[in-house]
Amino acid sequence: MKRKCQIMSICVILCLFVAGCATSGSLISSGYKVFATGAHSYTMAMGTINVLIDAGKINYADQVRIRKYDNLYRVAYHSAVRALEIYKMTDDAADKERLKVALTKCTGALSQFLDFVEPWIVKEVE
Repeated sequence: MKRKCQIMSICVILCLFVAGCATSGSLISSGYKVFATGAHSYTMAMGTINVLIDAGKINYADQVRIRKYDNLYRVAYHSAVRALEIYKMTDDAADKERLKVALTKCTGALSQFLDFVEPWIVKEVE
């Protein structure tokens, strides 16, 4: 239960970062914060999942489904990184909007990934 609360807290923090991107401060700085928080959350979750896979606690079919969500997040993450790099070079309004969309997709994909792997992580912690 404690781990479930931590995961939900991380998702809330990520959503707040994205909301902050649209309202205040530097979008570039907010983007880096989203990436750092997302990378930490992802690394912790995948580390636990890999331990469970190695221990034989996640069957092959579920591993395939986990990898699907894993791939969706990684694609969204790299797309957001590219959008940030482009916006840093151009400072163009259209690129700014593309970056906001990419950051929103990135945090959404991370949220989906964490929601999907949560049952295994919570089960392991309990």
